Parts: sequence; structure tokens; C-alpha cells
Amino acid sequence: MDNNHNLEALSLTLVEYVKGDFYGKTLALTSLLPLFLISSMATVIFIRRDLQTIFFFTGVILNELLNFILKTVYNQARPTFTGYHHRGVYSKAGMPSNHAQFVSFFAFYLSWFLVMKCETLKGWKILHIAVIWAPSVLCITSRVYLRYHTLEQVLSGMFFGFIFFLIWASLTSTVRPSYGKLTALPLCRFFLIKDTSKVKNITEFECECVHQFNLSINKKD
Repeated sequence: MDNNHNLEALSLTLVEYVKGDFYGKTLALTSLLPLFLISSMATVIFIRRDLQTIFFFTGVILNELLNFILKTVYNQARPTFTGYHHRGVYSKAGMPSNHAQFVSFFAFYLSWFLVMKCETLKGWKILHIAVIWAPSVLCITSRVYLRYHTLEQVLSGMFFGFIFFLIWASLTSTVRPSYGKLTALPLCRFFLIKDTSKVKNITEFECECVHQFNLSINKKD
């Protein structure tokens, strides 16, 4: 009986770096950013049922689909370097970089949303945008530093992520006035999906609603 088996690594979360390279290890961790963002958005959607977040998440998924199509069309191999052989590469095609396209779309869209749609102090907006872009830039840098992509592949990923952001931002701006009608549909009512696009400060609004509700309950008691 043959006990030898061909083992395959779960490459979805496997990122390799040179042993002893602290900077490489840090960048390897930032390469997991897309997985963290997707799981976070899915959690937010499940808890809040907000139509704006659902549209954002839909854009993220379509951006991933676009990257898959582009990789199929370009069919450009990942770079090869002497002494580097990544066991965890689940896609042989490297053009454009999936990570670069993902975080570029995410960062551009969220930054645009904060600037154009959120009512908050300018200083806070700048801080939030910096928090968005800092890990995104590290994630993009990691793909070149860890030898998973060439600079050209990463730049092309950023380019396509930005182009799709422009398309999706334009589309959501067109659809946004109809959010109220969409949330009135039976399916949205069944899943308790709501429209908060007209609420200037959702945290303050929810806090005030809960406060008023508690006051009404206390008055009844």
C-alpha cells in the first residue's frame, strides 16, 4: 500500500517571507488585509443590514471578478527569482496584482465616501483616510517586496482598482436617490435592510434613538 501522498498547502492564508526578516514578516501580515476586510464587511452587513454597505461590498466582489477576468486575458506569469519559490501561490497568473487592485478599490472608495458623504470634522476625515491608506500601501508594497509580483503587475492592479472605483462610485451616486424605494421592496423588508444614506451622523443618530426609546420605556414604567 502506497503511503506517500501529494500534500497541498492552503494557499489562501499562506504568505512566505525570508526567515529572520522582521520587515518581511510585517509585510506578510499586511498581505492578509483583503481577507480581514472582506470578513469585516460581511460581519457589518449581517449586523447592520445597511444598503450603502451592501452596495460597497457588491463593488468589492465585482472588482474581484474583474481581476479574475483580467488575469485570464493577460495570462502573464508571476516573477521568478533565484532562491525564491513560493509554495503558496494559488494563481500562476500575476497581471494585474489581485491584492493591489483590491486594496486600491477599497481605499479609494472608502476615502471618497468619507469626503463626499460623511458629515464630520475635516481633521477627523484626514485621520480616517490616513488610517485607511497606511495599511493599504503596506499591503501593496508587500507584493513586490515578497517577490509575489513585479512592480508593473502591482501598478496595473492599482490602475484597474482606481478605474473600477470611478465606475462604481458613479453608479452608486446614480442609484443612491432610489435607496428608499429599494428598501421598501418586500425582500429588503424581510431581511430588515435599511437606508441610512440621509443620516448625517449614524452613530449620533442611533445613540439618540436608543436614548429616546429608553426614556419612553421609563415613562411607561
